[in-house]
Amino acid sequence: MLSDHTSQQSNRAEQSREAEYQAQVAKYKEALARIQIRRENANQILRSAWQERRIARILARGWEYLSSRFTLVPTLPIKARADRQEIVWAAGKEGEQIVLQELTRQLSDAWTVMAGYRNRMGEIDLVAVGPEGIAAIEVKYLNGLMYCEGDSWYRDRYDKYGNLVELRRMIADRRGRSPSRQLNDTAGALQDFLAHRRVPVRVLRVVVLSHPNSRLGTFNDQHVDWVSTVESFNLTEFCRDRCVANSPAQVEKLVDFIRKDHTFSDRLRPGKKLT
Repeated sequence: MLSDHTSQQSNRAEQSREAEYQAQVAKYKEALARIQIRRENANQILRSAWQERRIARILARGWEYLSSRFTLVPTLPIKARADRQEIVWAAGKEGEQIVLQELTRQLSDAWTVMAGYRNRMGEIDLVAVGPEGIAAIEVKYLNGLMYCEGDSWYRDRYDKYGNLVELRRMIADRRGRSPSRQLNDTAGALQDFLAHRRVPVRVLRVVVLSHPNSRLGTFNDQHVDWVSTVESFNLTEFCRDRCVANSPAQVEKLVDFIRKDHTFSDRLRPGKKLT
């Protein structure tokens, strides 16, 4: 685990909603306490005036008593629902776990899988390094039929009854990049980094659709090496004969370089101070 950006963002958003809810609950309790104190004071003063048989005072305090009794009680606050971005983060976290579990099941101990690698061009969900090669894996947890035309990706979404509810929705990150552009930008920078360290390897670019209802449509001129659902995902078989074989020493060297590049890039992120 190099970083866990998706989980961190999801957790921060959830914690922010919880903090806002608790603040509203505190204000609600304070308002109830003020109303209760006002009612008790008005009741006590009215009782005292009645015991003294002072009509004018009874009428004056009676109005205060009635006013306190009819004061509107504030509405019990309700915790805000997760917004679309938080839902996306939570889904991304779940999708990455599904793919990571599948890799754990199918890969031998000769492989190393790193989560959350970052460089100046962005983040790669998973980077797998093993005897058969190296693969940068972008995970998309999306429900529906996926298809692409070059670097433009779309999906058609269906409800649980099979009815089409959304047609040709563009798939892009917050910077407007499709999955292929997002992956190629970051994987290309990683491949260049390794080449400059005299490790000229081919970094395969793989997009895995991890939602159980993800389906593959037509992919015309796709700009990544492979697009797969979890059901048909077999990384070892795909990498074989597409990359130069790595020795155990080469795997260790690659992993070390990738970790160092991630650490260096992470230090240069906006808002972080160099140490």
